[in-house]
Amino acid sequence: MAVLAVYGVWGVLILLVAIILFWSAGLPKIKSKKLSFVMISLGLNVIATPLAFFIGGMATASPTSTTNDFWTGFLIVQ
Repeated sequence: MAVLAVYGVWGVLILLVAIILFWSAGLPKIKSKKLSFVMISLGLNVIATPLAFFIGGMATASPTSTTNDFWTGFLIVQ
């Protein structure tokens, strides 16, 4: 319950999805198709997305920034 209080529902959901992706990278079916690297990359991407959203939003927080500036900041971090 303490983890939920610190990270919130979305944070716990993101961590669970990333853990499942990391765990599934070791399954024999994934290893036989040589997709372990893809699963690990997806797990890292799931973890990096909220960070990119935060940094992209904070970097373009000035009143003169447009939506394009936000997406530029988001995609550079991502």
